[in-house]
Amino acid sequence: MVVIRESDMCFGEYTEEQVFVIEKSTQYYEKLRPNGIKSCEFILRREDRL
Repeated sequence: MVVIRESDMCFGEYTEEQVFVIEKSTQYYEKLRPNGIKSCEFILRREDRL
């Protein structure tokens, strides 16, 4: 199970399949972050919606 801690708040518990943690992705870390691009912390899928 995944629990995301951000700004003294906890989001979760979610399954691995429900969550994509953007800031831990290779694409963000190698290409976006070095160019000063910011993003949200994560994307959560609930049923058929993001």
